[in-house]
Amino acid sequence: MRKYIIADNQDITRAGILFLLGLQKEIQV
Repeated sequence: MRKYIIADNQDITRAGILFLLGLQKEIQV
């Protein structure tokens, strides 16, 4: 399970970064 979670963490981090970038765009607008 730990290996599976670690593998997903990379995808979650990418999704989190895209999410934060999306928030920044909304704030700028």
